[in-house]
Amino acid sequence: YRARLEKAGGYFHFLADQARKRFDMRSGEGRYEGFQFLLGAIQRIPDKLERVAIANDVAGYLGVEPGMILDQFRKAASDRKNTVAAAPQSKTAGPPAVETLLLNALLGSEEARVTVLPRLRALRSVEHFKTAKIVRALLLLCEQDDAPNYSKLEARLEEVDRALLAQMVMADENSESDWPQQALSCLEQLEGAEREMRAGELQARMKAAERAGNLKEAMELMAELDRFGATKKRRIAG
Repeated sequence: YRARLEKAGGYFHFLADQARKRFDMRSGEGRYEGFQFLLGAIQRIPDKLERVAIANDVAGYLGVEPGMILDQFRKAASDRKNTVAAAPQSKTAGPPAVETLLLNALLGSEEARVTVLPRLRALRSVEHFKTAKIVRALLLLCEQDDAPNYSKLEARLEEVDRALLAQMVMADENSESDWPQQALSCLEQLEGAEREMRAGELQARMKAAERAGNLKEAMELMAELDRFGATKKRRIAG
């Protein structure tokens, strides 16, 4: 462990390697998009001199002309400063891990998309996701493009959701070991949460009907709840 630790590259080289996997490093556009992918993480470095040094180092590692990158880096930092000054600061937590893992698996694996997307489109609870706008944009992108990727998805988003997307793709919990299984596991977790939500809605409606003295409606809702429970048991058994 100590030997591997001593030979390990830096954090930003690790992120650069992730960018190499996501973008075409053989083209100038791909290398530039790879650097854009890392820009958010670089901007979070508190020391200005260290930010510039790392920007230079990462640009060279990706094969991007340093002068052009530094100009873009300064412009992005200025734009972000203006945006922060104009907008109220958000204190909300980041997206749930299950949404983060699912999105990265779908971006990274065609097999995951084939397996999961039909069932994901059927989920009513997508509208309640913290990442709902990103997921809707991804679903639409997958309908129109056989090779969706980070840059194509980012181009469809507004600034707030772009920042959220960058946070998700660089999250520590991401894993590329088995994207299809990861996507399926996340989907099953979300489907289970939706079934629980649906059962709660039926129970609330049934109790409201009972309080209103509408026994016929209450019995119909009870029967629906029983059928729902039986369906849920069959899914678990399957």
